[in-house]
Amino acid sequence: MNIIKKILSIIITVLLLLFPFNLQAANTHSIDLERDFLQYISISDADHTGLDIIGDMTIEAWVKIETAPADPGDQYGIVSKRGTAVGDSSYKFFYYNNGGTLTLYLRTSNGSSWGNAIKNYDLGTGTWVHTAVTLDVSADIAEFFINGSSIGTEANAVTPQNSAATFTVGVGRVANGHYMDGKMDDVRIFDDIRTDPEIADTYNRELTTAEIADANTKGYWKLNNNPNDETANNNDLVETNSPAYTTDVPFEVVAKRTIQTQLE
Repeated sequence: MNIIKKILSIIITVLLLLFPFNLQAANTHSIDLERDFLQYISISDADHTGLDIIGDMTIEAWVKIETAPADPGDQYGIVSKRGTAVGDSSYKFFYYNNGGTLTLYLRTSNGSSWGNAIKNYDLGTGTWVHTAVTLDVSADIAEFFINGSSIGTEANAVTPQNSAATFTVGVGRVANGHYMDGKMDDVRIFDDIRTDPEIADTYNRELTTAEIADANTKGYWKLNNNPNDETANNNDLVETNSPAYTTDVPFEVVAKRTIQTQLE
């Protein structure tokens, strides 16, 4: 009987590899944000649920830069909850031209001072790149990830405060700009530190139903032709200045169904 089980298991494995019937769906769209048109998506502080994260966090997003931030000081907001100053800001993850060096940057505010964790990295142009950052508030350390792999940690972060700032995707702060110029897809935010294996396992597919329902998943925007939140928090974003959606996506597979067999 054990031999029969092993043979059937091998047959099922081969079938799952050869045929696409085991796929739930596909990633169909991304959002195309034009810096010159001041395009972004957002939800007000009054309307969101769970995005005032004041502890450990993880932010993830696919980006495809159209034109790099060319001038020193240029910034492209990825995910942000920042106001106009330190006193009304929480966190901001962005791509930054730091004196001629391109960097990924996590800025957090505790209400009286900024925490600035910076990792040098050139995202290039015309290529999809998965970006992620985790924040460990017990150590004030941020860890940065590219395409599912860590590129190192940086100190000088601080614990973010609860602020009244608008939550945005594709702009650093509404008042002063810092608009993204490129495409974005599959944006996620969690109120815990996602582990290296978790990020590596999920970065190039959409989250499963169970992963979306996890209590630590505070917002998940597939951007499949709309800016709606997939979590029960219903943090649906509002489009500003009519950004378009495109079928240019970084990956296609959502997630494989698990097929369980019981052999008597």
